[in-house]
Formats: sequence, structure tokens, C-alpha cells
Amino acid sequence: MQKIDITLVSGARPDLLNLTLTSFQSNLFQHFNIRDVYANIDPAFGGSDAQNACGDLIKSMFPKAQIFTPTKGSFGGAVKRLWQLTSDAHVLHMEDDWELNALVKEEDVLPLFKDDVGMVQFAIQNRDYYGGDYLHITQRKRIFGYELWSKKVNAYGTSPRFIRKGLCNLYGQLLKPHLDPEKQVYKNKNKALSKAHQPWACRLIYAEDGAPLITDLGREWRAARRIEKVDARGGSKWVQK
Repeated sequence: MQKIDITLVSGARPDLLNLTLTSFQSNLFQHFNIRDVYANIDPAFGGSDAQNACGDLIKSMFPKAQIFTPTKGSFGGAVKRLWQLTSDAHVLHMEDDWELNALVKEEDVLPLFKDDVGMVQFAIQNRDYYGGDYLHITQRKRIFGYELWSKKVNAYGTSPRFIRKGLCNLYGQLLKPHLDPEKQVYKNKNKALSKAHQPWACRLIYAEDGAPLITDLGREWRAARRIEKVDARGGSKWVQK
């Protein structure tokens, strides 16, 4: 079996993290040869006690995990920190608020890394929604509300996915920590990162019969607490309404 690394970006939400880790433990972890685990637990949504509780959950599954618990949270900074630590293995990147719905084995994922595939994303919607096995995003240029041009480019993101060996480290080097890690590419705010990602296709992997492979737990959790994600000069922050 090939070895993989795991990167995990988490807030201080042990209830959600426990659901996420339990679902991945049942459906994925035991079917891969896991080498190193890197986790960043920001104080968002909780505090130091909740951060420590999250750390204990991770250590219960991965005793040798390298865990960072900064006193000031930064989504972009967390992703950059973790991705830079990866090296010569495929990487499973995770967030703390996703439930894995079905079994995922090494033979389901790693053979999908053909010459042009950079990411294998766990499908959030069904196959009919996406329309196939590859995911693209549309970049648009607007001035005063008028669209000057648009083009389809290979999708990129930080929801649960596998990232090609070596590529994760490159992205980590290029990421700007003060910006949202997805918007840097979507809105072309980081030209070096956008250029590095451009050649690499994003492959989708589904559950049986094209069903969604993962379920977003965070959306409902935030809605119940009236917490919204807002843009902050290209970065992101959480605001309770």
C-alpha cells in the first residue's frame, strides 16, 4: 500500500470534529497506510478548552499527530502551514465539519491520479448535479456589473479531497496566508497559485450510484447559531448575527 499524509483544519468544535473523525475512521482511515498527520485547531467557535478537547480527539486516533493550536485563528494561515509540511506522498486534506457517507479504499482513489489529475474531490452533490467525473469553475471578469469575459478552469478547493503527491507542498508554498485559500484561485487574487493549479484536473469521487460522498455538517451547525462567513479584504471571518 502507498503511504498517505493527512492534513486537518479544525475549529474549536469537538462535537463536530468527533462526528467527522468517527465517520472517516469507519469508512476510510483503516483502508489506507497513513504516514503522518498534521492538524491545525484554530480557536474559532470555542476557546482553549475546546481546542484541547479537539486535540485529544485527534490524538486518540493518531497518537503521533503533529497538532498546532494558535491563539489567533487564520483559515488561510492554517491551510498554508499544514500543506507546507507535506512532501512525497498523496495527501488527504480534511476539515472538521464533514461526514463521510460511504466506504472509501485505496484502490478507489489512488488509481484516479492520472497524469493530469491534481485533486480527487469527495462529491458534495450527486452526479446529475455535477454532470460528470470532473469539476470545473467559471472565472468571470466584470466591470461596473458588466461581464467582459468568462472561462472554465479546473476546480480547486479545501473541502475533503486527496491531493497529488508533491503538489500539496507546492500549493502551500504559494498560498497567501492572509487570504481565503479558495478565493485566491477563484477570484485570481494569487496569480502564481492560479497558474500552478491551472494544468491540474479535479476529479470527483462519488458514493454508490453517483450519490454524494460527504455531507456538510457545518452549514446547519452555523445556521443554528446565526453564524455567517463574511469577506474581509480577501480573507474570511465568522460573524454571529
